[in-house]
Amino acid sequence: MKFSTTGGVGETLGDQKRARVCYQLFVLRGSSLKEPPKQKRHKRNSPGVMKTTHPLMTHDNSPHEKESSKKGSPHEELEVVSLNEKQPEKTFRIGTQLSPDHRNLLIKLLQKYDQVFA
Repeated sequence: MKFSTTGGVGETLGDQKRARVCYQLFVLRGSSLKEPPKQKRHKRNSPGVMKTTHPLMTHDNSPHEKESSKKGSPHEELEVVSLNEKQPEKTFRIGTQLSPDHRNLLIKLLQKYDQVFA
């Protein structure tokens, strides 16, 4: 991911598979900080090469999988607010239960740093 900094363009790299596993663990267990289950290791034919599979990363595409998958949703109604008047398609959502002062501060802060967002 690239982002603007005062010294030019910054870049951060991540491991998508590891991020997906972390997200799935968070969703399945909530925000508790329990230790994740041990990973299973399977040997490959090539000497010295190990393939690691995580139990959450296996999919069998069975019909019950779609029914049991849960998608997170906000706890309150969200309001769509434009980041920049010159680019009305750049929007973000904020909770409607914020106090007017916090709402205005949040909007001003996000609009001030609108260059950070894609």
